[in-house]
Amino acid sequence: MADDAVGKDAKKAAAKEDADTADSKKVEAAPAAATEEAEATADEATDAAVEEVADFDAEASAKGADDSDDEDISLEPDDEDKDKPGGFQRRHLTWTAAAVAVIAIAAGTAVVGRLYEEQRIEERSSSEALIAAQEFAGVLTNVDSAKLDDNYNKTMDGSTGKFKDMYGKSSAQLRQILVENKASSRGVVVDSAVKSATPNKVEVLLFIDQAVSNVAVPDARMDRSRVQMTMEKIDGRWLASDVELA
Repeated sequence: MADDAVGKDAKKAAAKEDADTADSKKVEAAPAAATEEAEATADEATDAAVEEVADFDAEASAKGADDSDDEDISLEPDDEDKDKPGGFQRRHLTWTAAAVAVIAIAAGTAVVGRLYEEQRIEERSSSEALIAAQEFAGVLTNVDSAKLDDNYNKTMDGSTGKFKDMYGKSSAQLRQILVENKASSRGVVVDSAVKSATPNKVEVLLFIDQAVSNVAVPDARMDRSRVQMTMEKIDGRWLASDVELA
């Protein structure tokens, strides 16, 4: 009995020791489990961070690629800049050609304008000189011996240069002949034309029918003559500088 009691006590002691050992192992295992759980949590966090970083890097790479494309587009002018000397030269030549064309057009317009103005002036000069020549021819061919002073004054007023000098010197002799012969003349310009013209000098051809009578020939005789008259513009007036039978 005593042995059984000792055996039981020994078993109880052993069971207690095993229980204490198990509790100790649990106590020892708890920190290890906590450590493993913490390490697992840390690993998960690390993996998440790595994935996040990887996603960020991927996004950054994609954005960088897009930016790179944009930069490539924006760099195209830089590629042109590589050819900038040639491009500038071509643009310079284009601008020069355009400028030359504009200058040529302007010069051509100026020339045409000047020629038109000169032509217009010559036409006006021709018209004015022709009228003045017709009037002066009427003074020369319409003579009355009873009105020689009036005819002389009109002739001197409408002439200039060589013709005026010649008429002034010969007027006294002409007057005497006309008075002695009681001569008279009636002239009519039947046709006229401008032979040549400049702004200040015009040559005119006149076809004149003239009837002359005197003591010897009382019945007027009709003569047709062609006269070339040079008209010059002096102080705004067209005056006869030369008169010739043509």
